[in-house]
Amino acid sequence: MSELYSHPEKLLSEHIAEVTEASRIIARNHLLSDTVTKRLDEMVRLHDFGKATRFFQDYIRFRPSPQDWLGSGENRRESKAHSLLGLLAATKIQKQYSYSEEWLLQLGTGILGHHSKLPSGDDVDRRFSGAVKVLIKQLQDLPLEKLEELTGYSFDGSAFSPSEETIFDSMDTCEELFEWLDDLPLSDAIVQRLQTQRLFSILLEADKAFLALSEDAKKRYGKNGFTHIDQNVIDIFLRGVQASPVNELRTQARANAHKTLRECTDKNILTLTLPTGLGKTLTAASLAIELRKEQKRKLIVVLPFLAIVDQTSKVYSDILGKPTKDTLIQSHSLSVRDYLQLEGGDADFFLDTWQSDIVITTFDQVLLALLSSKAKHQMRFHNLCDAVIILDEIQALPTHLWDIVQNSLKELTESFGSTVIAMSATQPGFMYKAQELIPNVNEVFRHFSRYQLLLKHQNDMFINEFIEMIDKRFEDLKTRRVLITLNTRASSRRIYDDLSRIWNNTDDCPIYFLTADVVPIDRLATIEILKNSYPQPCLVISTQVVEAGVDIDMDLVMRDFAPLDSLIQVAGRCNRNNLKPRCDVEFYSLVSEKGKRYSNMVYRKMDGSADISLQETRKTLAGNESILEEDVLSFCEEYFSSLRKLEDLGRNYTKDWAYFNEHIEVSKLLRGKQDNQYQFIVAERDKGADDLIQAVKATFDIEDRWAKRRALRKLAPRIALVTVSIWGRQGFKPESVAYPVGGFWFLRDGFYDEKRGLDLGLGSSDDSSFI
Repeated sequence: MSELYSHPEKLLSEHIAEVTEASRIIARNHLLSDTVTKRLDEMVRLHDFGKATRFFQDYIRFRPSPQDWLGSGENRRESKAHSLLGLLAATKIQKQYSYSEEWLLQLGTGILGHHSKLPSGDDVDRRFSGAVKVLIKQLQDLPLEKLEELTGYSFDGSAFSPSEETIFDSMDTCEELFEWLDDLPLSDAIVQRLQTQRLFSILLEADKAFLALSEDAKKRYGKNGFTHIDQNVIDIFLRGVQASPVNELRTQARANAHKTLRECTDKNILTLTLPTGLGKTLTAASLAIELRKEQKRKLIVVLPFLAIVDQTSKVYSDILGKPTKDTLIQSHSLSVRDYLQLEGGDADFFLDTWQSDIVITTFDQVLLALLSSKAKHQMRFHNLCDAVIILDEIQALPTHLWDIVQNSLKELTESFGSTVIAMSATQPGFMYKAQELIPNVNEVFRHFSRYQLLLKHQNDMFINEFIEMIDKRFEDLKTRRVLITLNTRASSRRIYDDLSRIWNNTDDCPIYFLTADVVPIDRLATIEILKNSYPQPCLVISTQVVEAGVDIDMDLVMRDFAPLDSLIQVAGRCNRNNLKPRCDVEFYSLVSEKGKRYSNMVYRKMDGSADISLQETRKTLAGNESILEEDVLSFCEEYFSSLRKLEDLGRNYTKDWAYFNEHIEVSKLLRGKQDNQYQFIVAERDKGADDLIQAVKATFDIEDRWAKRRALRKLAPRIALVTVSIWGRQGFKPESVAYPVGGFWFLRDGFYDEKRGLDLGLGSSDDSSFI
């Protein structure tokens, strides 16, 4: 072989040079030590070591396309694999140069996983055990002299002899590596994990950058830097805002938070605890801008629900004066796939790697970047380093994620230059050594008397009795803005349908339906109507989709029983702007016609057992008939304190992740198993310029797989806006209600109503399997 290639028409030396350049562009946005910088360069030079084999070179040179290469002899396709040989080389270098276990962990695992995922210890052993014969073949005729030129290392040829002993020696080295890791204290293991992820993440972006980008996009990539944001931008934005008691409290809270921040010697993990409606979003934004003053850092705003992403994004956009995408992007399943004037793969790359000063995203996306092993998620991890991370509605995290989140964020802030601001009206208190930014939080809560909680949950109430009670109160309720929040889709539909018939959905008091049976585009439209129609009377029947952050103002809230934090969050929609005398929030415990509590159907652990949060809520509220808003904080503190003592906070997940034992399934931990979930596209609700069904068909007709993938990703936000999901009972056949187009199910006519949402004719019973 005369020259070594990494890609068709690209020399391996050229590729390494490009990845080195890209990695240094990324490194400019981070505070890396000399040791880390050196290891990054070493990793870049070594990551494609395995491409020097004659098998890979035959494959990459094959014409008309490498994809058509079949190889020859035993394990034909497998012989072109290159990442495992790269790990083997790293084990030999470690021994020859007496490098540390830390060096091998960070470089070796990253090299092995850079085309798939960061491996576990078992993955490494399994990969070696299944590839002994292939590795022996690859080691034959390995051009070590050329590799010395490319990597900068001198190799001991005997260490690369094509024998089983060579492979077994590397396996032993890796086994010793993970034994060393197992002996570390948990906090040290977490640091090792995060250090490994940081190098891995930078390599992943750098490895893709110059391959994915056009020449124009490469120039923009190299020039991307941090935008200056004026320290007074919040004050400028608020000029002209009408004076009111609430606005005065907001201003005072913001000033107190800044005073605390300036006095803080430890700015690692901060908490911002304020009552609903007291301006947490603006306060956190102003704090983040101040934190960027000394060091230009990426700002990542993290939200639990898609319903409030647009709302938060609009606030930041208004503050900054409609910034361009290199300053502000949204990153989630509904976000539009465009970035300035870039097209196709260029836009995808800039969006996927968060090439923006401010990223507004979801818990899912950040937890995937932080905890997932997959390369497509880890490519974003380095953005979490040296960043300001605002976690809004932190209480929305499931308790079994508390341990891994607090431990990973503790080390991320202490060792990787980040600052976390955790916001909530109901602070769960699990964040390690958090500094509260609002002095005398209890005093702030005592300024509010917007609502009182009326505790009617001590005795269970059948759902039909609840409907009858609402009907009897019709004359009073029809003059007010009423929110009834239920736990299940079935119970909410039952109440919506019955009350619609009873009340006849008059113009004087319209009835709205907000559940996951309603596609996002219709839910967002309804929320906008509710925001703009104040103080017009209305009745809203919802599930938990309105709990946190949704900016609607209601006169009366009725809530089926739930964990205390959920109850308090929905109470935050009651008299939200403090424009009326104290209003009521009524809690009930509703049961189905078969006597089953709806709360028990929804709030369960991953194994299906009862969630202790319901029990602790009843215990915390026991002996009270009502609670004033100004006293809520003490009840929340007692409740969360009990949970931290009694609940499984997920320590095992932390250990599995830190010690490279198991891969963390973030989506499963956030939402449970999705095995029996079906997604249906409601094409009739699409607002696109062309026919959605034809657009999907045209996308699947694209022959080039990469072009097809880009087209699908561009179409994905449009599809997500008109998609509804269900969990089907055993024996459910999706073809009975939908028809397939490409890889999607399109709902047939008659199963969706703009006001009532999805209705498959299966949810009329309280015990429907759709929750």
